[in-house]
Amino acid sequence: MIGERRMRGVAFTQPISARMKFPTLYMKTDIMLLTSVFETFRETCHKTYKIDPGHHFTPPGYTWIAC
Repeated sequence: MIGERRMRGVAFTQPISARMKFPTLYMKTDIMLLTSVFETFRETCHKTYKIDPGHHFTPPGYTWIAC
């Protein structure tokens, strides 16, 4: 909801070219953040269980192998 309000504020105060770039910048930032979180999760799981969660399709499958 906060992002939506921010988007509306940018949309009405910036020129059209900046408004068109905002969603792209937002998506790239979101993808980079998710990538960072998942890579940290993979490293932690690999150190703890010696298993790569990227090779398992579901959390129950990963949990079964980790036990």
